[in-house]
Amino acid sequence: MIEIGVKDIADVSDGELSYSSAAGAAVRGFSIDSRTIKPGEFFIAIPGKNADGHDHIAEAVARGAAGVISERPRDVIDGSGKSHFIRVVSSVGAMGSIAGHIRSKVDIPIIAVTGTNGKTTVKDILQRLLSEKYHTLKSPSSYNNMVGVSLTLFGLDRTHEAAVFELGTNHPGEIVSLARLVRPGHAVITNIGPGHLEFFGDTDGVFREKAGVLECLPEGGAAFLSGDDDSLRSLRACGREIMFFGKTPGCEFHIQDIQKKEIGYDFRLNGELLRIPFDGEHNVYNAAAASAVAAFMGVEYSAIRAGLFETALPAMRMKRVSAGGMVFLNDAYNANPASFECALKTLAGMDLAGRKWVIAGDMLELGSRSEESHRNLGARVAAGNFDFLITLGDAASITAREAVLAGMDAENVFRAKDHEEAARIIREIARPEDMILLKGSRKMRMEDILKCFTTSCFR
Repeated sequence: MIEIGVKDIADVSDGELSYSSAAGAAVRGFSIDSRTIKPGEFFIAIPGKNADGHDHIAEAVARGAAGVISERPRDVIDGSGKSHFIRVVSSVGAMGSIAGHIRSKVDIPIIAVTGTNGKTTVKDILQRLLSEKYHTLKSPSSYNNMVGVSLTLFGLDRTHEAAVFELGTNHPGEIVSLARLVRPGHAVITNIGPGHLEFFGDTDGVFREKAGVLECLPEGGAAFLSGDDDSLRSLRACGREIMFFGKTPGCEFHIQDIQKKEIGYDFRLNGELLRIPFDGEHNVYNAAAASAVAAFMGVEYSAIRAGLFETALPAMRMKRVSAGGMVFLNDAYNANPASFECALKTLAGMDLAGRKWVIAGDMLELGSRSEESHRNLGARVAAGNFDFLITLGDAASITAREAVLAGMDAENVFRAKDHEEAARIIREIARPEDMILLKGSRKMRMEDILKCFTTSCFR
């Protein structure tokens, strides 16, 4: 990481530093997890809904934490006297201030990726492609909020030549706040869809939020947007350098000749033949977005071709998984109406000897659009000639009811009360040649159905 001293941490975070004889000492890193902290790192105590980092300060110090950032005073925390101690008004705010200080010390190309769907996939593919030419940092997993972005910035060091950050949001103003912290040179907006409508109202609100990243681009910064998205095409005249990717004629990075393979797709981007080794035609767009940025930054198409073929999708995104002698299409990381439609389209397009199952959990944070969205999903499942539907959750029960009303055989539609019941239904009816889609919002933890096949829930 970029070197920073204890006193510098206190200064940039407006914190109160307890007396230290070595306030100029360099810090080796930062952690918010007392279980994995390394000796010499600073522990940042983050209050949360399910756990409060302040309750684990003593453990962090016992494991060798060089210092502590806390919202509570030192004298009420046992075991904190063995390390530097900085009291702040907000631990999350302090993280952002420290991360911003570190960012200011580095002058490298940074790309911010946002959009309703596909952010993590594009981020991971882009990091892989840029790594063909640059030593590239990427945010781990879906580290796309203030805590996650700050943790990623902490990992910057002098050897990095580029970095890719994912920016997420579920409340107005978050994208601009994160973009001001990251200070990207370029940006990607994957698409605009009905995500987090509880907080944004409608897709126009989503559009305004995502487009905020463009406000933070410097002069000469380029934005890469889906040219097949009506709302994003309206940004052509926004005063920034805009490059579109998509099938629409006139896109600077034109997608053509998409061909389904046994697993994955071939496609052409500006005439160059590329291949992705994973399911879902929507992932052609994700690959095209990442390839567009990489080509713009000087990566040769031969290297892009090699990088794409060696790329793996992030966890719980269109992953084929075997469990209990059956095959699952694990797309359980999250769900909204647009991403569910992509998953159903992928499943429907598979040439299988067996039957096709949809295991649907609640789609959350849709606000007043929730009932309508779940009804539409049920009608879509019925129209798609899928063989079985299992729903999990109160909202998804609307999907089950609507599927039957739309003509799906009621004997093949099930409302499971929990993961275990869903797994039992699958175990009793499914065959090895079937394909079973798992999808729902993150809080539904649809992947726990898989765990039932490796634990004692059937005994």
